[in-house]
Amino acid sequence: MTRNKQGVYLVYKSIGPSSFACVAQMQRLLQADKAGHLGTLDPFAEGLLPIFLNRATRMIPYVENGTKTYRALAALGLSSDSLDVNGRLSSASGVSFAKFYELFQGRAEKVVQALQDFVGVNRQEIPLYSAKKVKGRKMYEYARRQIDLEKQYKTITVEKVKLNGWQSYISAAELRDLPYAEAESLYNRRKALLQQQQAWARNCLFPPAQAKLADKYLPEYLAAAEIAAWSKVPCDVYLDIEFTVSKGAFIRALVHELGCRLQTGACTLRLLRTRIGEMQLEQANSELKWQELAAAGQAEPLSLRRLLADYPIFNCDAESLRAFVCGRLLTFYPKNAAEKPEFSTEYLQEKITNANLSSIIKQGGLLVALKDDEVVGMLRLAVQDSATAAQAEPVYVLKAERMLLSHEDI
Repeated sequence: MTRNKQGVYLVYKSIGPSSFACVAQMQRLLQADKAGHLGTLDPFAEGLLPIFLNRATRMIPYVENGTKTYRALAALGLSSDSLDVNGRLSSASGVSFAKFYELFQGRAEKVVQALQDFVGVNRQEIPLYSAKKVKGRKMYEYARRQIDLEKQYKTITVEKVKLNGWQSYISAAELRDLPYAEAESLYNRRKALLQQQQAWARNCLFPPAQAKLADKYLPEYLAAAEIAAWSKVPCDVYLDIEFTVSKGAFIRALVHELGCRLQTGACTLRLLRTRIGEMQLEQANSELKWQELAAAGQAEPLSLRRLLADYPIFNCDAESLRAFVCGRLLTFYPKNAAEKPEFSTEYLQEKITNANLSSIIKQGGLLVALKDDEVVGMLRLAVQDSATAAQAEPVYVLKAERMLLSHEDI
């Protein structure tokens, strides 16, 4: 067993456990003193969950604002009070053939356009069943007690939306090739047959769910491993949608809003997170695989440098690293005013490998501190307050923003 591992571990969270449970499991597994995660996934969701152990948790604020990509399996004609399959479901509205034909004839242009309308900045209503706190309590606590609560909103950005595919009682080819009346008859016959059998078309858009069946949070409809979530949910149309969004966006709320815009109703059956910033699902291991790797002493973390690749880099020498760890400021003057070359602006620029000083200031002033190609912390660059417009060149101040090392480490 490896103890006190420091770094970022990419976990494929399965359906069932909470994000907190996954973090606690990895913390116990690697005997870490401290643990945190990036981007909470609800118990019903699965996919990429980055877990930070020990001092790596200090880097979470510098990577948490990256965009996130999700695949959502949405059901049209189905509504839920929680906006997902865990709530009270209703299929009273359904999707009539006339509505289905209107939306999916040709290349499903109306659905594609409704999705593209989300791209940009959106004011999103926060779902009642969410962990956002209002007056010190989580919103789902109010919802479970049926306490009325004023609607809460947040601003999000949708970077990209893509319709990967759709599935219903008839295929795209049948919809394209059959006359309207014949296609309508086929759609309604298949729907009635499945309703008589109390079964619904098995979805083939998504991969099988990775579910912890023994977990207490697992919904009843996943009681057997061979039965997928969708096979016991009455649904007329499935959509496989890929969203790339900013931090804090609720995908199930976007799916619900899509159902409102299409006038069919919609809820989320499955949710799979595939990417956060530069971290991808393909790099993640399941909880079981991490257990095997830890037992073999092979549980290696992801490089922090890779996660922070978008930041400018300051290459520390031994003296500057000691100064930052001890909390000292480093001041850099124009060459003719610097008492020593290593305190000149030119020397400062030489130590920065992928940006110039003015651009760093404009981008917020943050840099990654490297020593021997390893991340040792974050630095902040600023123009000295005493610098005036009359000066030919500014005086720069560099200080530690957040260090991974302490004075005991150097």
